[in-house]
Amino acid sequence: MGAVTAFPQGRPATSQSDGVYLEYPLGVETPGDTTVVAHLLPTLETTGGVDIRIGVSMDDGPVQTLSMRLTPSPGPPTLQEQRNWEKAVINNDFVLEAKFPALAAGKHVIKVWRIDDNTLLTRLVLHK
Repeated sequence: MGAVTAFPQGRPATSQSDGVYLEYPLGVETPGDTTVVAHLLPTLETTGGVDIRIGVSMDDGPVQTLSMRLTPSPGPPTLQEQRNWEKAVINNDFVLEAKFPALAAGKHVIKVWRIDDNTLLTRLVLHK
């Protein structure tokens, strides 16, 4: 399985003004509500926090911040982020969704923004 990430690692969080993103052109045949599903490999926040954030935007629209909350547990999971970690490791996948209501037919560009370090994106899937 392949994945993309931003290098170099060990950098502070970035924002939209830093312009660190990947872009994927797409054509939409039928207008309507659209969901972009981002599949990530389970990783941990390297500075001791819980969240690893990415951003997703369509064309030049606003960035939707999505958060992967994962925490390993030394025993049976008791917190949601521990259950998230357990499920993500078993499936080797963590799913985040960005919703774009009433997307027009035609050409568009999905942008995936680097916010936090250590994010590994494996694929994007569109759902109408």
